[in-house]
Amino acid sequence: MNRTFVRKLVGTVALVGLVGILSETSMSPFDSKFLGKLTSGTALAQDTPSGRDIYQKVIPSVVEIRTLNSTGSGFVVSSDGLIITNAHVVDDGPSVVTVVFQDGSQLTADVLGFDALGQDLAALQVYPESELQAIPTAPIGSLQPGDQVYAVGSPFGIGISFTAGVVSDIDSLDGMIQHDAPINPGNSGGPLVDNNGDIVGVNTALYNPTGNGTNLGISFAISNERLQAFIGSAEAGQLAQSRPTPSAQRPQELLFDGQVVDAALTQESNQFPSGSYYDTYVFSGESGQEVSIQMSSSDIDSYLILLRPSGRDENGQILFEKIADQDDISSENANAQLSLTLPETSSYLLLATSFAKETGVYSLKAENGFTAAASSSNQTASFFCGQSLDPASGENLPTTLSWIPELQGKRSIIVWKSQFFEQFGLTNQQRCVQASSRLQTAIEEERFYLTAGNVDNQTVVCAVGQEGETCGQNYIFALKPTDNPDIVLQQLIVSLRDASGPLYQSRPGETYLDIRDLLTTIPDMGNEN
Repeated sequence: MNRTFVRKLVGTVALVGLVGILSETSMSPFDSKFLGKLTSGTALAQDTPSGRDIYQKVIPSVVEIRTLNSTGSGFVVSSDGLIITNAHVVDDGPSVVTVVFQDGSQLTADVLGFDALGQDLAALQVYPESELQAIPTAPIGSLQPGDQVYAVGSPFGIGISFTAGVVSDIDSLDGMIQHDAPINPGNSGGPLVDNNGDIVGVNTALYNPTGNGTNLGISFAISNERLQAFIGSAEAGQLAQSRPTPSAQRPQELLFDGQVVDAALTQESNQFPSGSYYDTYVFSGESGQEVSIQMSSSDIDSYLILLRPSGRDENGQILFEKIADQDDISSENANAQLSLTLPETSSYLLLATSFAKETGVYSLKAENGFTAAASSSNQTASFFCGQSLDPASGENLPTTLSWIPELQGKRSIIVWKSQFFEQFGLTNQQRCVQASSRLQTAIEEERFYLTAGNVDNQTVVCAVGQEGETCGQNYIFALKPTDNPDIVLQQLIVSLRDASGPLYQSRPGETYLDIRDLLTTIPDMGNEN
């Protein structure tokens, strides 16, 4: 299956799988040799359940759900009658529905509510006379592409079905599982189980470009992480009483092919708490990959923000770390451009946004390599955070780089390797991003001189407009308490070439470094990382 095609369909998250494990028993060397001879050429029986075993385990817990207008599937997750299904199975029906078990018995179920975050999940409650058999959930993070899975449900309302397939992809951003176990209309809300018969997902959609509702081998399920978080909310009584409209549109895939994508921020776009609108784009990047992303508009003040997943919170929601952002290319150009070296192999999320609830059309272009920004005639370089090889450790380290249009080459400006600021929650990657962005702003504002000063009792390196000017809130980065500012400025050059840099002493104790001279004297890195 073409993953690019699928990501266009569902956007991109990661889950991991469980396979049957061969049980190990203790035996003597003699027993082992004897058994090897006895079974030579014959496969040993494993304790992995067969498809028949899994069927018999899960079928008593799977139900058909009947509303006034449609049918769907669901499954029991607690012995006292909590049942999970898709929100779209019951969201347009009455508050009371009928569930039918595999043995033909029926119970009335109350629709307890829906996922407050807008996921396609709903909870029902039946009131059985005796305990029901529930399906256990698999451990979170137990599914991997290539694992065997089984889809159970009630397609077309004609009874329970049980089909097998393989996981082909797991989306690293929205928790969606792609698999090829056949599902059809009516399977919605049924469980996806693993080789142990434990739940790893909730079947929710199939891909059918023909529009006839039949399965073409491309099925999707909500992840176990999302399911378990929802079950917790249901048990705590924290459900929405009507199905919320999802607050975020599904990310679109961003292709690095140099083609212009036309889009628009509207009142239907995603919205920050501040009220500003944004669109989301997703792509998979490789460590060390050089990329340029441009956002242009004559209607809005363009703003780009690049994020990557950094973990999950206690509710299983994905957390993101900001990698880079850029507002105006220059004081004369309100378009935005990001040029950077990706720090690791990962999925990335790009936000295309603006300010003050602006709406309007924009264009987006992404390409591999660095592209000089179109800006004022005074701009001599573009700064960005990339990577460079540290000869001492052999590792790629975050590095502030510059791209010089007239030289068509990169310059390494600052390699970030100090661990001092991590105690304050500031990583070298974050320092690199901040300093690179501030250098970009400085050169756009024609503040070409780097010097050192004191801001809020902190020694800093800042960018000023002329020699003799002192630091204010225009600093580029902070220094450790033990750093000598003049030596740091010298090291910006000495660490990169065997010469003293173009430093100027305008008065005792005040050293100024002209960024323009620095850019032209440091050796070209070419296209190497």
